Amino acid sequence: MNEGHAARTIQTKRLRLRRAVTGDLDALHAMMSDAETMRFWSTPPHADRETTARWLDSMISAPAATSDDFIVELDGRDHLTADVDPRNRGCLALLERNGFHETGRAARTWLVGEDWCDSVCLRSDRPN
Repeated sequence: MNEGHAARTIQTKRLRLRRAVTGDLDALHAMMSDAETMRFWSTPPHADRETTARWLDSMISAPAATSDDFIVELDGRDHLTADVDPRNRGCLALLERNGFHETGRAARTWLVGEDWCDSVCLRSDRPN
């Protein structure tokens, strides 16, 4: 873990967020190389481990003051935000059922391959 990060872990009774470490590569690559998992992500599925390793390295080296990238280890709620493709109705419904509310929309926020995608921004302010 990069020792320069000020806040490395956020822990509540039901949720733990932590900074990424190099040991996360296998789990992240399994997720990020899966087409169904990445269907509404901001990039196409990762074709190889090197792509995921570069993405993970960027998470690890990002300054804590400008990065909000964390690894989620447990289920639960904390102040959380989500950026969802509006076509992903299942995800939007799931987030709404779990206390998220829409805070805005934006057009052409993510270029995925050759296609521009829009965003629905949501937030959960539920207490721990």
